[in-house]
Amino acid sequence: MFNLCARTIIKNPKYITYLLMCLLSLVVGLAIPFLTGQLVNNFVGVARDGESAIAIGAEIAALGIVRAGLNCVSELVYVDLQTHVGFALNEEVISHVQRLPRVFFSNFDASYYNQQINHDANDLVIFVINASVQSVSNIVTLLVVFVVLATINGHLAMLCMALGIIGGAVYSLFKKCLFARSFEAQEQEARFFSDLEKQLSNAQFIRRHVLFEVFKQRLEHSFAELYRCVYQNQQINATFTFANTVVTSLAQGGILILGAKEVLDGNLLPGYLMTALSYYSYYSSAIEFFLALGKDYQTSKVSYERLRRLLDMPEDSNGAIILADVFEVSCSELAYSYPESEKTAFRDIRASLEKGKVYGIVGPNGSGKSTLLDVISGCDPENCKGDIWINDKPLSSLDRYALRKRNIGITEQEPPLTEGSIRDNLTLCCRSTEECDLESLIERMGLKKMVDSSGGLDVELDDKQNNISGGEKQKIAIIRQLLKNPDVMMFDEPTSALDSQSKQAFIEILKERKGRHITVIATHDPVLISACDEVIEIA
Repeated sequence: MFNLCARTIIKNPKYITYLLMCLLSLVVGLAIPFLTGQLVNNFVGVARDGESAIAIGAEIAALGIVRAGLNCVSELVYVDLQTHVGFALNEEVISHVQRLPRVFFSNFDASYYNQQINHDANDLVIFVINASVQSVSNIVTLLVVFVVLATINGHLAMLCMALGIIGGAVYSLFKKCLFARSFEAQEQEARFFSDLEKQLSNAQFIRRHVLFEVFKQRLEHSFAELYRCVYQNQQINATFTFANTVVTSLAQGGILILGAKEVLDGNLLPGYLMTALSYYSYYSSAIEFFLALGKDYQTSKVSYERLRRLLDMPEDSNGAIILADVFEVSCSELAYSYPESEKTAFRDIRASLEKGKVYGIVGPNGSGKSTLLDVISGCDPENCKGDIWINDKPLSSLDRYALRKRNIGITEQEPPLTEGSIRDNLTLCCRSTEECDLESLIERMGLKKMVDSSGGLDVELDDKQNNISGGEKQKIAIIRQLLKNPDVMMFDEPTSALDSQSKQAFIEILKERKGRHITVIATHDPVLISACDEVIEIA
Protein backbone atom coordinates (compact mmCIF):
# COMPACT_ATOMS: atom_id res chain seq x y z
CA MET A 1 0.00 0.00 0.00
CA PHE A 2 2.72 2.46 1.03
CA ASN A 3 4.83 1.62 -2.03
CA LEU A 4 2.04 2.77 -4.34
CA CYS A 5 2.14 6.31 -2.92
CA ALA A 6 5.76 6.43 -1.79
CA ARG A 7 7.29 7.49 -5.11
CA THR A 8 4.98 10.49 -5.43
CA ILE A 9 5.15 11.42 -1.74
CA ILE A 10 8.92 11.16 -1.34
CA LYS A 11 9.52 13.20 -4.51
CA ASN A 12 7.62 16.08 -2.92
CA PRO A 13 10.00 18.10 -0.66
CA LYS A 14 7.01 19.31 1.37
CA TYR A 15 6.72 15.83 2.90
CA ILE A 16 9.96 16.11 4.90
CA THR A 17 9.03 19.66 5.88
CA TYR A 18 5.66 18.49 7.17
CA LEU A 19 7.22 15.58 9.09
CA LEU A 20 9.82 17.80 10.79
CA MET A 21 7.24 20.43 11.74
CA CYS A 22 4.96 17.80 13.28
CA LEU A 23 7.84 16.37 15.32
CA LEU A 24 8.92 19.81 16.49
CA SER A 25 5.34 20.64 17.52
CA LEU A 26 5.19 17.35 19.42
CA VAL A 27 8.40 18.02 21.35
CA VAL A 28 7.14 21.48 22.31
CA GLY A 29 3.78 20.01 23.35
CA LEU A 30 5.39 17.33 25.53
CA ALA A 31 7.51 19.92 27.33
CA ILE A 32 4.48 21.92 28.51
CA PRO A 33 2.94 19.28 30.90
CA PHE A 34 6.35 18.60 32.45
CA LEU A 35 6.89 22.31 33.09
CA THR A 36 3.35 22.58 34.48
CA GLY A 37 4.13 19.80 36.98
CA GLN A 38 7.29 21.63 38.05
CA LEU A 39 5.27 24.82 38.49
CA VAL A 40 2.86 23.08 40.88
CA ASN A 41 5.71 21.40 42.76
CA ASN A 42 7.14 24.86 43.35
CA PHE A 43 4.29 25.56 45.77
CA VAL A 44 4.40 22.23 47.61
CA GLY A 45 6.22 22.11 50.91
CA VAL A 46 7.86 24.87 52.90
CA ALA A 47 10.24 26.30 50.30
CA ARG A 48 8.38 28.22 47.65
CA ASP A 49 10.20 29.99 44.80
CA GLY A 50 8.04 32.73 43.26
CA GLU A 51 10.66 33.90 40.76
CA SER A 52 11.15 30.36 39.47
CA ALA A 53 7.36 29.99 39.10
CA ILE A 54 7.18 33.19 37.03
CA ALA A 55 10.00 32.00 34.78
CA ILE A 56 8.34 28.61 34.26
CA GLY A 57 5.01 30.29 33.49
CA ALA A 58 6.69 32.51 30.89
CA GLU A 59 8.32 29.45 29.32
CA ILE A 60 4.96 27.65 29.15
CA ALA A 61 3.32 30.67 27.48
CA ALA A 62 6.16 31.02 24.96
CA LEU A 63 6.07 27.31 24.10
CA GLY A 64 2.28 27.48 23.62
CA ILE A 65 2.66 30.33 21.12
CA VAL A 66 5.46 28.53 19.27
CA ARG A 67 3.39 25.35 19.07
CA ALA A 68 0.36 27.24 17.73
CA GLY A 69 2.52 28.79 15.01
CA LEU A 70 4.03 25.43 14.07
CA ASN A 71 0.56 23.85 13.84
CA CYS A 72 -0.74 26.69 11.68
CA VAL A 73 2.11 26.45 9.16
CA SER A 74 2.11 22.63 9.14
CA GLU A 75 -1.60 22.58 8.22
CA LEU A 76 -0.89 24.75 5.18
CA VAL A 77 2.04 22.52 4.18
CA TYR A 78 -0.19 19.45 4.58
CA VAL A 79 -2.90 20.84 2.28
CA ASP A 80 -0.30 21.59 -0.39
CA LEU A 81 1.27 18.13 -0.04
CA GLN A 82 -1.98 16.16 0.01
CA THR A 83 -3.48 18.01 -2.94
CA HIS A 84 -0.50 17.56 -5.25
CA VAL A 85 0.20 13.95 -4.29
CA GLY A 86 -3.49 13.07 -4.66
CA PHE A 87 -3.55 14.57 -8.13
CA ALA A 88 -0.37 12.73 -9.11
CA LEU A 89 -1.86 9.35 -8.10
CA ASN A 90 -5.15 10.17 -9.86
CA GLU A 91 -3.21 11.06 -12.98
CA GLU A 92 -1.15 7.86 -12.84
CA VAL A 93 -4.20 5.58 -12.54
CA ILE A 94 -6.20 7.41 -15.24
CA SER A 95 -3.22 7.33 -17.60
CA HIS A 96 -2.94 3.57 -17.04
CA VAL A 97 -6.68 2.99 -17.61
CA GLN A 98 -6.53 4.94 -20.88
CA ARG A 99 -3.96 2.43 -22.13
CA LEU A 100 -5.87 -0.74 -21.23
CA PRO A 101 -7.01 -3.09 -24.02
CA ARG A 102 -10.26 -2.34 -25.80
CA VAL A 103 -12.03 -5.29 -24.14
CA PHE A 104 -11.87 -3.38 -20.84
CA PHE A 105 -14.08 -0.67 -22.35
CA SER A 106 -16.72 -3.03 -23.76
CA ASN A 107 -18.99 -2.44 -20.74
CA PHE A 108 -17.18 0.61 -19.41
CA ASP A 109 -19.03 2.77 -16.87
CA ALA A 110 -17.12 6.07 -16.79
CA SER A 111 -19.15 7.47 -13.89
CA TYR A 112 -18.43 4.42 -11.72
CA TYR A 113 -14.68 4.48 -12.39
CA ASN A 114 -14.46 8.25 -12.01
CA GLN A 115 -16.06 8.03 -8.57
CA GLN A 116 -13.94 5.06 -7.59
CA ILE A 117 -10.55 6.36 -8.77
CA ASN A 118 -11.02 9.84 -7.33
CA HIS A 119 -12.26 8.53 -3.98
CA ASP A 120 -9.70 5.75 -3.67
CA ALA A 121 -6.68 7.82 -4.75
CA ASN A 122 -7.43 10.67 -2.35
CA ASP A 123 -8.41 8.33 0.49
CA LEU A 124 -5.19 6.37 0.06
CA VAL A 125 -2.97 9.45 -0.15
CA ILE A 126 -4.52 11.01 2.96
CA PHE A 127 -4.09 7.75 4.85
CA VAL A 128 -0.46 7.19 3.80
CA ILE A 129 0.64 10.75 4.60
CA ASN A 130 -1.12 10.78 7.96
CA ALA A 131 -0.13 7.22 8.82
CA SER A 132 3.56 7.71 8.06
CA VAL A 133 3.93 11.12 9.72
CA GLN A 134 1.65 10.47 12.67
CA SER A 135 3.13 7.01 13.25
CA VAL A 136 6.58 8.54 13.71
CA SER A 137 5.11 11.27 15.95
CA ASN A 138 3.15 8.83 18.08
CA ILE A 139 6.03 6.36 18.43
CA VAL A 140 8.12 9.25 19.75
CA THR A 141 5.20 10.18 22.05
CA LEU A 142 4.92 6.65 23.46
CA LEU A 143 8.66 6.39 24.10
CA VAL A 144 9.04 9.82 25.69
CA VAL A 145 5.91 9.51 27.82
CA PHE A 146 6.81 6.01 28.99
CA VAL A 147 10.36 7.05 29.92
CA VAL A 148 9.16 10.16 31.78
CA LEU A 149 6.38 8.25 33.59
CA ALA A 150 8.81 5.45 34.49
CA THR A 151 11.12 8.09 35.97
CA ILE A 152 8.26 9.71 37.89
CA ASN A 153 6.53 6.49 38.98
CA GLY A 154 7.02 2.96 37.67
CA HIS A 155 3.50 1.79 38.56
CA LEU A 156 1.92 4.45 36.32
CA ALA A 157 4.23 3.48 33.47
CA MET A 158 3.21 -0.19 33.76
CA LEU A 159 -0.48 0.72 33.74
CA CYS A 160 -0.03 2.67 30.49
CA MET A 161 1.74 -0.32 28.95
CA ALA A 162 -1.20 -2.55 29.90
CA LEU A 163 -3.53 -0.11 28.16
CA GLY A 164 -1.62 -0.58 24.92
CA ILE A 165 -1.75 -4.38 25.14
CA ILE A 166 -5.51 -4.44 25.83
CA GLY A 167 -6.17 -1.97 23.03
CA GLY A 168 -4.22 -4.12 20.57
CA ALA A 169 -6.27 -7.15 21.55
CA VAL A 170 -9.51 -5.22 20.88
CA TYR A 171 -8.37 -4.27 17.38
CA SER A 172 -7.34 -7.84 16.51
CA LEU A 173 -10.91 -8.97 17.23
CA PHE A 174 -12.42 -6.46 14.79
CA LYS A 175 -9.94 -6.03 11.93
CA LYS A 176 -11.31 -8.61 9.44
CA CYS A 177 -14.91 -7.50 9.84
CA LEU A 178 -13.92 -3.82 9.54
CA PHE A 179 -12.26 -4.49 6.18
CA ALA A 180 -15.10 -6.60 4.77
CA ARG A 181 -17.83 -4.11 5.66
CA SER A 182 -15.80 -1.12 4.43
CA PHE A 183 -15.03 -2.81 1.10
CA GLU A 184 -18.69 -3.64 0.49
CA ALA A 185 -19.82 -0.11 1.41
CA GLN A 186 -17.31 1.62 -0.90
CA GLU A 187 -18.15 -0.66 -3.82
CA GLN A 188 -21.87 -0.03 -3.42
CA GLU A 189 -21.31 3.71 -3.05
CA ALA A 190 -19.58 3.80 -6.46
CA ARG A 191 -22.43 1.79 -8.02
CA PHE A 192 -25.04 4.10 -6.49
CA PHE A 193 -23.39 7.24 -7.86
CA SER A 194 -23.17 5.56 -11.24
CA ASP A 195 -26.91 4.77 -11.10
CA LEU A 196 -27.59 8.34 -9.97
CA GLU A 197 -25.68 9.74 -12.94
CA LYS A 198 -27.69 7.55 -15.31
CA GLN A 199 -30.90 9.15 -14.04
CA LEU A 200 -29.63 12.48 -15.38
CA SER A 201 -27.78 11.31 -18.49
CA ASN A 202 -30.95 9.47 -19.63
CA ALA A 203 -33.30 12.33 -18.69
CA GLN A 204 -34.42 13.01 -22.26
CA PHE A 205 -34.99 9.30 -22.94
CA ILE A 206 -36.98 8.98 -19.70
CA ARG A 207 -39.17 11.97 -20.56
CA ARG A 208 -39.70 10.89 -24.13
CA HIS A 209 -40.93 7.41 -23.18
CA VAL A 210 -42.43 8.38 -19.79
CA LEU A 211 -40.24 5.93 -17.87
CA PHE A 212 -40.25 7.88 -14.62
CA GLU A 213 -41.50 5.01 -12.46
CA VAL A 214 -39.19 2.42 -14.01
CA PHE A 215 -36.07 4.50 -13.40
CA LYS A 216 -37.32 5.61 -9.99
CA GLN A 217 -37.63 1.97 -8.92
CA ARG A 218 -34.11 1.27 -10.17
CA LEU A 219 -32.73 4.17 -8.16
CA GLU A 220 -34.67 3.15 -5.04
CA HIS A 221 -33.30 -0.39 -5.34
CA SER A 222 -29.76 0.94 -5.68
CA PHE A 223 -30.26 3.21 -2.66
CA ALA A 224 -31.62 0.33 -0.59
CA GLU A 225 -28.46 -1.67 -1.32
CA LEU A 226 -26.29 1.34 -0.47
CA TYR A 227 -28.15 1.94 2.80
CA ARG A 228 -27.79 -1.71 3.82
CA CYS A 229 -24.03 -1.66 3.22
CA VAL A 230 -23.51 1.75 4.86
CA TYR A 231 -25.56 0.79 7.92
CA GLN A 232 -23.73 -2.50 8.40
CA ASN A 233 -20.39 -0.71 8.02
CA GLN A 234 -21.41 1.95 10.54
CA GLN A 235 -22.69 -0.74 12.90
CA ILE A 236 -19.33 -2.53 13.08
CA ASN A 237 -17.47 0.78 13.37
CA ALA A 238 -19.72 1.95 16.21
CA THR A 239 -19.21 -1.35 18.04
CA PHE A 240 -15.45 -1.07 17.65
CA THR A 241 -15.47 2.54 18.87
CA PHE A 242 -17.57 1.57 21.91
CA ALA A 243 -15.20 -1.23 22.87
CA ASN A 244 -12.22 1.09 22.44
CA THR A 245 -13.87 3.80 24.60
CA VAL A 246 -14.61 1.29 27.37
CA VAL A 247 -10.94 0.29 27.51
CA THR A 248 -9.79 3.93 27.53
CA SER A 249 -12.26 4.98 30.25
CA LEU A 250 -11.31 2.10 32.55
CA ALA A 251 -7.63 2.90 32.10
CA GLN A 252 -8.14 6.59 32.82
CA GLY A 253 -10.01 5.79 36.02
CA GLY A 254 -7.27 3.37 37.03
CA ILE A 255 -4.56 6.01 36.57
CA LEU A 256 -6.47 8.49 38.74
CA ILE A 257 -6.93 5.93 41.52
CA LEU A 258 -3.34 4.67 41.34
CA GLY A 259 -1.93 8.22 41.14
CA ALA A 260 -3.90 9.36 44.17
CA LYS A 261 -2.64 6.36 46.18
CA GLU A 262 0.97 7.06 45.19
CA VAL A 263 0.61 10.70 46.30
CA LEU A 264 -0.84 9.67 49.66
CA ASP A 265 1.97 7.13 50.11
CA GLY A 266 4.55 9.84 49.42
CA ASN A 267 5.82 8.18 46.24
CA LEU A 268 4.66 10.94 43.91
CA LEU A 269 4.64 14.73 44.12
CA PRO A 270 1.18 16.29 43.45
CA GLY A 271 2.56 18.33 40.55
CA TYR A 272 3.81 15.21 38.85
CA LEU A 273 0.35 13.66 39.25
CA MET A 274 -0.88 16.49 37.02
CA THR A 275 2.01 15.74 34.63
CA ALA A 276 1.07 12.05 34.67
CA LEU A 277 -2.57 12.84 33.90
CA SER A 278 -1.57 15.11 31.02
CA TYR A 279 0.93 12.56 29.74
CA TYR A 280 -1.70 9.88 30.00
CA SER A 281 -3.80 11.99 27.65
CA TYR A 282 -0.88 12.02 25.19
CA TYR A 283 -0.24 8.31 25.72
CA SER A 284 -3.93 7.47 25.34
CA SER A 285 -4.19 9.58 22.19
CA ALA A 286 -1.16 7.76 20.75
CA ILE A 287 -2.68 4.37 21.56
CA GLU A 288 -6.01 5.48 20.08
CA PHE A 289 -4.18 6.65 16.98
CA PHE A 290 -2.66 3.22 16.45
CA LEU A 291 -6.02 1.57 17.10
CA ALA A 292 -7.67 3.97 14.65
CA LEU A 293 -4.74 3.40 12.30
CA GLY A 294 -5.60 -0.26 12.28
CA LYS A 295 -9.22 0.51 11.52
CA ASP A 296 -8.30 3.13 8.90
CA TYR A 297 -5.79 0.72 7.41
CA GLN A 298 -8.56 -1.78 6.75
CA THR A 299 -10.67 0.98 5.17
CA SER A 300 -7.80 2.31 3.07
CA LYS A 301 -6.83 -1.23 2.16
CA VAL A 302 -10.12 -1.32 0.24
CA SER A 303 -9.06 1.75 -1.73
CA TYR A 304 -5.63 0.23 -2.29
CA GLU A 305 -7.01 -3.11 -3.48
CA ARG A 306 -9.36 -1.42 -5.94
CA LEU A 307 -6.59 0.79 -7.34
CA ARG A 308 -4.19 -2.14 -7.41
CA ARG A 309 -6.80 -4.19 -9.28
CA LEU A 310 -6.84 -1.52 -12.00
CA LEU A 311 -3.08 -0.98 -12.05
CA ASP A 312 -2.41 -4.73 -12.26
CA MET A 313 -4.40 -4.99 -15.47
CA PRO A 314 -1.87 -5.31 -18.31
CA GLU A 315 -1.81 -2.36 -20.67
CA ASP A 316 -2.46 -2.70 -24.35
CA SER A 317 0.52 -4.46 -25.96
CA ASN A 318 2.66 -2.09 -27.96
CA GLY A 319 5.74 -2.21 -30.16
CA ALA A 320 8.74 0.10 -30.17
CA ILE A 321 9.32 1.11 -33.79
CA ILE A 322 8.30 4.65 -34.75
CA LEU A 323 7.76 5.35 -38.43
CA ALA A 324 8.72 8.62 -40.09
CA ASP A 325 5.91 8.22 -42.62
CA VAL A 326 3.44 5.63 -43.96
CA PHE A 327 3.16 4.87 -47.66
CA GLU A 328 1.53 1.42 -47.67
CA VAL A 329 -0.87 -0.62 -45.53
CA SER A 330 -1.66 -4.26 -46.30
CA CYS A 331 -3.97 -6.81 -44.68
CA SER A 332 -3.96 -10.58 -45.12
CA GLU A 333 -6.57 -13.08 -43.88
CA LEU A 334 -7.78 -10.51 -41.36
CA ALA A 335 -10.54 -11.66 -38.98
CA TYR A 336 -12.02 -10.15 -35.85
CA SER A 337 -14.13 -11.69 -33.08
CA TYR A 338 -15.86 -9.56 -30.47
CA PRO A 339 -14.50 -10.13 -26.96
CA GLU A 340 -16.52 -12.47 -24.74
CA SER A 341 -18.74 -13.35 -27.70
CA GLU A 342 -18.82 -15.91 -30.47
CA LYS A 343 -19.91 -13.24 -32.96
CA THR A 344 -17.41 -12.50 -35.73
CA ALA A 345 -17.27 -8.97 -37.12
CA PHE A 346 -15.48 -9.89 -40.32
CA ARG A 347 -13.19 -12.59 -41.68
CA ASP A 348 -10.66 -13.10 -44.48
CA ILE A 349 -10.15 -9.41 -45.24
CA ARG A 350 -7.40 -8.91 -47.82
CA ALA A 351 -6.39 -5.45 -48.96
CA SER A 352 -3.42 -3.42 -50.09
CA LEU A 353 -3.75 0.30 -49.49
CA GLU A 354 -1.40 2.71 -51.26
CA LYS A 355 -0.71 6.40 -51.04
CA GLY A 356 -2.57 8.42 -53.65
CA LYS A 357 -5.86 6.50 -53.57
CA VAL A 358 -9.21 6.80 -51.80
CA TYR A 359 -10.59 3.46 -50.53
CA GLY A 360 -14.19 2.84 -49.58
CA ILE A 361 -15.26 0.19 -47.05
CA VAL A 362 -18.86 -0.89 -47.56
CA GLY A 363 -21.14 -3.46 -45.98
CA PRO A 364 -24.38 -3.83 -44.03
CA ASN A 365 -24.86 -2.50 -40.52
CA GLY A 366 -22.95 -4.56 -37.97
CA SER A 367 -20.57 -6.02 -40.53
CA GLY A 368 -17.56 -4.45 -38.77
CA LYS A 369 -16.64 -1.44 -40.92
CA SER A 370 -15.83 0.77 -37.92
CA THR A 371 -14.05 -2.12 -36.22
CA LEU A 372 -11.85 -2.63 -39.29
CA LEU A 373 -10.70 0.99 -39.11
CA ASP A 374 -9.83 0.54 -35.43
CA VAL A 375 -7.97 -2.71 -36.12
CA ILE A 376 -5.88 -1.23 -38.95
CA SER A 377 -4.94 1.74 -36.75
CA GLY A 378 -3.85 -0.59 -33.96
CA CYS A 379 -6.62 0.30 -31.50
CA ASP A 380 -7.60 -3.33 -30.86
CA PRO A 381 -4.91 -5.89 -31.70
CA GLU A 382 -5.92 -8.41 -29.01
CA ASN A 383 -8.99 -9.88 -30.71
CA CYS A 384 -7.74 -9.81 -34.27
CA LYS A 385 -6.29 -12.68 -36.29
CA GLY A 386 -4.34 -12.36 -39.50
CA ASP A 387 -1.59 -10.01 -40.60
CA ILE A 388 -1.38 -6.24 -40.91
CA TRP A 389 1.73 -4.70 -42.40
CA ILE A 390 2.49 -0.99 -42.47
CA ASN A 391 5.21 -0.21 -44.98
CA ASP A 392 7.34 -3.35 -44.59
CA LYS A 393 6.82 -3.88 -40.87
CA PRO A 394 4.19 -5.89 -38.96
CA LEU A 395 1.77 -3.73 -36.98
CA SER A 396 2.69 -5.59 -33.77
CA SER A 397 6.26 -4.25 -33.96
CA LEU A 398 5.19 -0.61 -34.15
CA ASP A 399 4.59 1.90 -31.39
CA ARG A 400 0.88 2.19 -32.13
CA TYR A 401 0.36 5.24 -29.92
CA ALA A 402 3.03 7.10 -31.90
CA LEU A 403 1.48 5.72 -35.10
CA ARG A 404 -1.94 7.20 -34.34
CA LYS A 405 -0.45 10.41 -33.02
CA ARG A 406 1.84 11.05 -36.01
CA ASN A 407 0.79 8.96 -39.01
CA ILE A 408 -2.88 7.95 -38.76
CA GLY A 409 -5.98 10.06 -38.19
CA ILE A 410 -9.51 8.83 -37.48
CA THR A 411 -12.76 10.77 -37.73
CA GLU A 412 -15.57 9.11 -35.79
CA GLN A 413 -19.15 8.88 -37.02
CA GLU A 414 -20.33 10.59 -33.84
CA PRO A 415 -17.29 12.69 -32.93
CA PRO A 416 -17.11 14.13 -29.41
CA LEU A 417 -16.31 17.72 -28.55
CA THR A 418 -13.85 18.48 -25.79
CA GLU A 419 -13.88 21.35 -23.32
CA GLY A 420 -12.22 24.42 -24.75
CA SER A 421 -12.85 26.85 -27.58
CA ILE A 422 -14.02 26.07 -31.11
CA ARG A 423 -10.43 26.71 -32.19
CA ASP A 424 -9.15 24.23 -29.60
CA ASN A 425 -11.52 21.55 -30.92
CA LEU A 426 -10.53 22.18 -34.54
CA THR A 427 -6.78 22.14 -33.86
CA LEU A 428 -6.83 19.45 -31.17
CA CYS A 429 -4.76 16.88 -33.09
CA CYS A 430 -2.36 19.05 -35.07
CA ARG A 431 1.01 20.32 -33.90
CA SER A 432 0.97 23.62 -35.82
CA THR A 433 -1.71 25.35 -37.85
CA GLU A 434 -1.61 28.18 -40.33
CA GLU A 435 -4.50 30.57 -39.74
CA CYS A 436 -5.21 30.75 -43.48
CA ASP A 437 -5.57 26.94 -43.71
CA LEU A 438 -7.96 26.94 -40.77
CA GLU A 439 -10.11 29.74 -42.17
CA SER A 440 -10.14 28.16 -45.65
CA LEU A 441 -11.37 24.79 -44.36
CA ILE A 442 -14.01 26.45 -42.17
CA GLU A 443 -15.28 28.34 -45.20
CA ARG A 444 -15.26 25.36 -47.57
CA MET A 445 -16.90 22.95 -45.13
CA GLY A 446 -19.73 25.39 -44.42
CA LEU A 447 -18.84 25.91 -40.77
CA LYS A 448 -18.37 29.68 -40.91
CA LYS A 449 -22.01 30.47 -40.13
CA MET A 450 -21.87 28.43 -36.93
CA VAL A 451 -18.54 30.00 -35.91
CA ASP A 452 -19.82 33.54 -36.52
CA SER A 453 -23.15 32.98 -34.77
CA SER A 454 -21.35 31.45 -31.75
CA GLY A 455 -19.14 34.51 -31.36
CA GLY A 456 -15.93 33.45 -33.07
CA LEU A 457 -13.30 30.73 -32.90
CA ASP A 458 -12.30 31.50 -29.33
CA VAL A 459 -15.75 30.98 -27.80
CA GLU A 460 -15.57 28.28 -25.14
CA LEU A 461 -17.41 24.98 -25.66
CA ASP A 462 -17.86 21.96 -23.44
CA ASP A 463 -18.63 18.32 -24.15
CA LYS A 464 -22.34 18.82 -23.39
CA GLN A 465 -23.03 21.41 -26.11
CA ASN A 466 -26.60 20.66 -27.16
CA ASN A 467 -26.88 23.65 -29.51
CA ILE A 468 -24.31 22.19 -31.94
CA SER A 469 -25.85 19.82 -34.45
CA GLY A 470 -24.53 16.42 -35.45
CA GLY A 471 -23.54 17.82 -38.84
CA GLU A 472 -21.55 20.66 -37.27
CA LYS A 473 -19.76 18.19 -35.02
CA GLN A 474 -18.88 16.10 -38.08
CA LYS A 475 -17.52 19.18 -39.84
CA ILE A 476 -15.37 20.02 -36.81
CA ALA A 477 -14.02 16.45 -36.74
CA ILE A 478 -13.31 16.42 -40.48
CA ILE A 479 -11.45 19.73 -40.30
CA ARG A 480 -9.61 18.44 -37.22
CA GLN A 481 -8.17 15.55 -39.24
CA LEU A 482 -7.48 17.63 -42.33
CA LEU A 483 -5.46 20.03 -40.18
CA LYS A 484 -3.60 17.13 -38.60
CA ASN A 485 -2.72 16.04 -42.16
CA PRO A 486 -1.68 12.43 -41.34
CA ASP A 487 -0.27 9.95 -43.85
CA VAL A 488 -3.36 7.74 -43.43
CA MET A 489 -6.73 9.46 -43.14
CA MET A 490 -9.63 7.32 -41.92
CA PHE A 491 -13.24 8.46 -41.90
CA ASP A 492 -16.16 6.56 -40.35
CA GLU A 493 -19.46 7.58 -42.00
CA PRO A 494 -18.18 11.17 -42.31
CA THR A 495 -21.14 12.45 -44.36
CA SER A 496 -24.02 10.82 -42.47
CA ALA A 497 -25.14 14.19 -41.05
CA LEU A 498 -23.78 16.55 -43.73
CA ASP A 499 -25.85 18.59 -46.14
CA SER A 500 -25.25 18.04 -49.87
CA GLN A 501 -23.13 21.18 -50.30
CA SER A 502 -20.78 20.28 -47.43
CA LYS A 503 -20.62 16.70 -48.68
CA GLN A 504 -19.51 17.86 -52.11
CA ALA A 505 -16.93 20.19 -50.58
CA PHE A 506 -15.56 17.27 -48.54
CA ILE A 507 -15.23 15.10 -51.66
CA GLU A 508 -13.43 17.89 -53.52
CA ILE A 509 -10.97 18.37 -50.67
CA LEU A 510 -10.23 14.62 -50.60
CA LYS A 511 -9.55 14.60 -54.36
CA GLU A 512 -7.21 17.56 -54.01
CA ARG A 513 -5.25 15.97 -51.19
CA LYS A 514 -5.35 12.28 -52.04
CA GLY A 515 -1.93 12.27 -53.70
CA ARG A 516 -0.31 12.84 -50.30
CA HIS A 517 -2.38 10.34 -48.32
CA ILE A 518 -3.84 6.89 -47.99
CA THR A 519 -7.54 7.68 -47.51
CA VAL A 520 -9.97 5.08 -46.15
CA ILE A 521 -13.70 5.77 -45.77
CA ALA A 522 -16.29 3.49 -44.16
CA THR A 523 -19.62 4.56 -45.60
CA HIS A 524 -23.12 3.74 -46.87
CA ASP A 525 -23.28 6.95 -48.93
CA PRO A 526 -23.46 6.12 -52.67
CA VAL A 527 -22.18 9.59 -53.60
CA LEU A 528 -19.11 9.09 -51.43
CA ILE A 529 -18.63 5.53 -52.69
CA SER A 530 -18.60 6.75 -56.29
CA ALA A 531 -15.75 9.12 -55.40
CA CYS A 532 -13.55 6.24 -54.19
CA ASP A 533 -10.84 4.69 -56.37
CA GLU A 534 -11.36 1.22 -54.93
CA VAL A 535 -14.07 -0.37 -52.78
CA ILE A 536 -13.57 -3.09 -50.15
CA GLU A 537 -16.74 -5.04 -49.43
CA ILE A 538 -17.43 -6.67 -46.04
CA ALA A 539 -20.14 -9.31 -46.09
